Amino acid sequence: DNAFDYLIEGAKVTAVDFNGAQIALTEIKAAACKKLSFEDFFKIFAKNDMNLLRQHYHQTLRNDLTRPTVVFWDKQISKIKTIMYSGTSGILAWFVCRGLFSALGLGFIRKTLVEQGSNEKFQDECLRHKRRLAVFCWVVDKIISNLGGAMMAGVPSRQLELGLHRLDNFQTIFKRILATNMVLDNYFYYGYVAGEYSEACCPQYLKREQFMKLRAALNEGRLTLFEGTLVDCCKQFPDKVYTVGSLLDHMDWMPPFMINEEMHWLQKQMDPKDRKSVV
Repeated sequence: DNAFDYLIEGAKVTAVDFNGAQIALTEIKAAACKKLSFEDFFKIFAKNDMNLLRQHYHQTLRNDLTRPTVVFWDKQISKIKTIMYSGTSGILAWFVCRGLFSALGLGFIRKTLVEQGSNEKFQDECLRHKRRLAVFCWVVDKIISNLGGAMMAGVPSRQLELGLHRLDNFQTIFKRILATNMVLDNYFYYGYVAGEYSEACCPQYLKREQFMKLRAALNEGRLTLFEGTLVDCCKQFPDKVYTVGSLLDHMDWMPPFMINEEMHWLQKQMDPKDRKSVV
């Protein structure tokens, strides 16, 4: 999402990920944006139409992919049922949003957000079922804190520890989520609850008005994908210069010596005149 957002804004992007599955997913999205109509692109990556993905993969997309991505998708294309609930974090999201919601009597969350499309009704129902939500938050805290759920969700232990001083850690987070507009704005949580995106609530790259901007950026070759670490990328392309370093939270997984090495290499390759930020 971040790489495509930067492309839409006009940047030239090098996206680095140690997870080959993320690289393969990004690459097939890029190929689909270049080759397919917006309607089919949205059906696949917002609505999880995997039959349509299989059809286009064999007919249109496969020949535009790199060899490692072809190897990945040749194995996965016949098995994949949904993009949103794939991978370990996706499986955990399915367990929470489909399993726990049902078991704890929280079906109103999906009903109000997805079926009725009303953030107001969702917040009203949350007030009405606050005791059930308190139990849900307690269960999620136990799963994440004590049963290794954080690792499945892609959250490193050091990041999780930032909130462990609170006895009601997830309840505090949930209250902050409630302050957002889940139907129209908070696509991160809406996507997990719904298992898909809506036209109103989705990442920028899935919006119709941004589609041609993204296609133009990809056709201009402004996206480079690199599987490995950021240090590996810097060493392999020592002459490449960057103006923005968007690091997200990946350093929470890393010991201090790896962070120091990464910052050393990144600092060497940041543009001294046009450097904007490292975030």
